[in-house]
Amino acid sequence: IDFDPQDDWYGTETVVFSARDSEGKTAYSNHVDLTVIDMNEPPEFQAMDCETDILEDTEYNCQLEATDFEDNEFWFEVVNEGDVIECGIDGNTLTYISNSEVEIYAACSIAVSDIYSQNKEVYILVTHVTPVNDAPTIKSYSPTQSSIRILEGKTQAFSITSSDVDGDTLAISWLLDNIEVGTGN
Repeated sequence: IDFDPQDDWYGTETVVFSARDSEGKTAYSNHVDLTVIDMNEPPEFQAMDCETDILEDTEYNCQLEATDFEDNEFWFEVVNEGDVIECGIDGNTLTYISNSEVEIYAACSIAVSDIYSQNKEVYILVTHVTPVNDAPTIKSYSPTQSSIRILEGKTQAFSITSSDVDGDTLAISWLLDNIEVGTGN
């Protein structure tokens, strides 16, 4: 005889065994109290509504939701994050941002647990990161002074070194008093 309690049920039941012969004579056992002890259930994540198609360098927020069968206090924590996504939690708000310069999938793992949990339930947020066009940077320029004097009739050479993390071809403009006076590559 097996006793299999229903999920999430605990308490005490009284069991009595009987044996009957072919002539209808019955014998009964003593009452046996069978007690099912409440085991803590870990909290469980509820449906999430986190944005999964994200843009590079843009911060996103998502509300984390979970329930605990025993109404124990629970908390969330980041247990793993990839190289191209940063995840953080404040209360039940997940904040995430990707710094990827290429189209990629990125993930972070969030756990929910309570003080009694031996096992944590883990939710894995998988995102699809779309890179955005980043502004080019000027790495160096010459001359470096903020005020330059040249003699009338003389010339002054100017140069810059620039780059673009996205690999775009750059066009250089030269402005004099906010008026374009030249272009180059």
